[in-house]
Amino acid sequence: MVEYKEFVLTIHTKDAVGNYPLSARSREEGEAEGSMRLTAEDLALNDLLKNTSLPMTPGATLKNVGNMLFQRIFPEKIQKLYERCLMSAQPLRIRLIVHPPELVWL
Repeated sequence: MVEYKEFVLTIHTKDAVGNYPLSARSREEGEAEGSMRLTAEDLALNDLLKNTSLPMTPGATLKNVGNMLFQRIFPEKIQKLYERCLMSAQPLRIRLIVHPPELVWL
């Protein structure tokens, strides 16, 4: 059976100033924290994905959405922890825990 290194990323409930606190942990590599703020443009991309009757425009491809999400949920400290996890020869399992119901689409 394959043993995986685990990377757990948690998005917590929005704080008083509108940021979503983030925490990441890896048993082997440690912990990191950050925060995420979604812009109106970010939310518009989600609306576009939810409305399947609309064709994807060149500016709103799935790759763009993926890049946006990576930039938002992997701020610098969390990204560095993630990169340390990737350096292992052991396969990596990423678990995303989303507490705010408005972000279940992630």
